[in-house]
Amino acid sequence: MSTNTDYPFRIVNRYVTVSNDQFLEFNVDNPIHVELSFINTPYDQPLCGSTVWSILDHDELQSRDTALSSLSPILCLMGIPDHVQISLVYRVSTSSRAMTANRIRRVDSNRRVIPGIMVFVWVGVRVSDDEAESVALAMAESFGVAMFEPVLEKVVVRDGLGSVDRCAICLDEFRVGSEVTRIPCSHVYHDDCIVSWLKTSNSCPLCRYEMPSSSF
Repeated sequence: MSTNTDYPFRIVNRYVTVSNDQFLEFNVDNPIHVELSFINTPYDQPLCGSTVWSILDHDELQSRDTALSSLSPILCLMGIPDHVQISLVYRVSTSSRAMTANRIRRVDSNRRVIPGIMVFVWVGVRVSDDEAESVALAMAESFGVAMFEPVLEKVVVRDGLGSVDRCAICLDEFRVGSEVTRIPCSHVYHDDCIVSWLKTSNSCPLCRYEMPSSSF
């Protein structure tokens, strides 16, 4: 979190579902979705601002110099001072390195899931770090489990599903032919069960694998 009350910012790591057309349009080998939201209303007023997003090559964000080169044109356009840009881009670069191990996942024939970074920046208004954090957390919470949904893979229960025959959350058996949800650690659950679970916890109920969460 920034300590500058004129331009506080919050960075959240998440997964993003993109269409194959979007994926191919940007034509990068190691994609990461970067979304910058510029908020220009005080803490106690309805949110108003603008959002810009792009799919960049992960390598562009690995060093602060290349990350600054990629993001500075947008930040300059929004009037972000140089000293704030340097601090913000450093945090974006750090967050991107934390996501380098994440793989691209194919949801279906038309969509893919790629790692992403969401950045909230308050522009021209004075809000404290605590207020900015509260707003960002509320915005993330308003998405509910949407921050996790892209890494929830739908699979059909078959005889060869393995030794798992029931949902570890509700303990009901899986029915052959029904659709269940698999998370990145490969454990499977009823969709409603795991979605409800992830609203209060960011880890797998069985192995404690940590799903992507906010980066402070």
